[in-house]
Amino acid sequence: MIPGSNRIVDSVAVATVPDEFSTTTAGFQWGSKGDGVWSTENIVSHNNRRGIYRWNNHNLLELSDETTLYNNHASFIQGAYGSNHLYDGLTLRSDSIIWKTGAGETDDGSYPTAGIVDFDIDVAGLAEECLHLSGAQVPGGEPTVFRDGSCAGYTGDYAVTGDIMQNKRVFDFVRVTNEQGAQLEPDDFSISATKADKGLDLIIRVQHEDGSAYEMIWQGTEPDPRIRNISAFDSSG
Repeated sequence: MIPGSNRIVDSVAVATVPDEFSTTTAGFQWGSKGDGVWSTENIVSHNNRRGIYRWNNHNLLELSDETTLYNNHASFIQGAYGSNHLYDGLTLRSDSIIWKTGAGETDDGSYPTAGIVDFDIDVAGLAEECLHLSGAQVPGGEPTVFRDGSCAGYTGDYAVTGDIMQNKRVFDFVRVTNEQGAQLEPDDFSISATKADKGLDLIIRVQHEDGSAYEMIWQGTEPDPRIRNISAFDSSG
């Protein structure tokens, strides 16, 4: 950590004392009561109960550059509902990612990018999925973005849900590959509401490397999505 700043640079967290009754013990941890803006660069977390535990609800943009997580009991939990955090460069070699937050509105009324870009994930058979998507996005929030990455080592589907998703959760997957190294297709996702009678309000958009794109829409209690081809929505490539 750099004294006098909210920056953590070139730092390693290892073997933090586990608490079997705690769901938050982590190598790097940000709790729900802090309002500060934090940035990190080149941090490593390994052999911890959790690699990263971040649980904020504020409208401040935060950036993590080059994050490496491995040999953690649970790698990565990002929450809670309206946190603006972008991870640029993530290498993960342990359990899967739990992503519960969406982009919140900033002071100027805009919605910055939240998500992960440039990632290399191998869950090494420790999880059925690569991404566990859940939580309630703030109304009007921008999509959560997963861009330019690969994931291997999962034993089930690429992405699953495990919560009630309301307020129109939107996830974008851009140039992302699955276990076989192929671009994501609808069958790579296992989506269902925790409580079937509550239903979902969820959109997943996928854009392939060649610019072709489609979206899947879940609305209400209907278990199957509406799937349609759409125009390319991401121009970052």
